Amino acid sequence: METDVGSIVEGVVVEVVKYGAFVKMRNGRTGLVHISQISNEFVREITDHISPGTRVMAKIVSIDDRGRVQLSLKNVPQDGLSESGGQEGAADDSRSGAARRATPRYQDAREEDSFEKKLKMFMRQSEDRMVDIKRNIESKRGIKKKKNKNK
Repeated sequence: METDVGSIVEGVVVEVVKYGAFVKMRNGRTGLVHISQISNEFVREITDHISPGTRVMAKIVSIDDRGRVQLSLKNVPQDGLSESGGQEGAADDSRSGAARRATPRYQDAREEDSFEKKLKMFMRQSEDRMVDIKRNIESKRGIKKKKNKNK
């Protein structure tokens, strides 16, 4: 398998770090996919796009003097690849990157809904407590509610 600059190679993600992912190519060499080279879209969490054990197709961007390989996943089709754990054709692997990223966003929406519910419940309880405190203070001051005596 060629390891020339510009060639497309297949590899397995061996480690994910905050600045990118290390991919071990079939020829045994390991290269780095920088976070900016993972997707054409903004990448907040690398694990939303790839995880250890994921098979990827990557383009060799550069090889420096020390033999370090820089890889890119941008504009390289990832169809038909599966995790190296032998789970051929698993549903998670056949999805495109956009579909894979949709799941966490959906989960965030559910968390936001539960947050809204918790906030609403907190506000209701807080208001009830404030009414109780106000009544307690008024009773200690001797202030009573005036009743309408329209007889």
